[in-house]
Amino acid sequence: MDSLIINLSDINESGKDFNFKKGGDKDLDAHLESVIENLGDYNVNCHLASAGDIYIAVGNFHLKKEDLCSLCGEDMVLNQSTKFKEYIVVETSKEVGHAPHSGLNFETNQETYFVDSQDLDVFAFFREIIAVAVPPYPKCSDTAKCERVQ
Repeated sequence: MDSLIINLSDINESGKDFNFKKGGDKDLDAHLESVIENLGDYNVNCHLASAGDIYIAVGNFHLKKEDLCSLCGEDMVLNQSTKFKEYIVVETSKEVGHAPHSGLNFETNQETYFVDSQDLDVFAFFREIIAVAVPPYPKCSDTAKCERVQ
């Protein structure tokens, strides 16, 4: 299985929980390794519920992996935790002009994930959330010490 597809019309107000961790699903690990080099230990917890015409995904992501500091080049441990809340909007009309991607509603600062059918690829959804959450240039936790090394 290369993805986990759920039909959003099967999700009601009480919702559904998703919990994944490193080694729990090889396909999700592969999805994440395509955006996070040397994927370490991670876990993703998400509650997805219907709210009328939209769906709300609320959860958190934690990643712990060995990395290199982008400032000093020293070995470090990246310990990243991120909470997320995203609206999932089904756009069936091709006239709207959105591609299925994450976007930011600039008026409310609310992340929105657009899909063009009731089918949601959960792995692709998590991949986008996590790709944004992981810093592209990780830095040591003690930046003052790190800057003295330079």
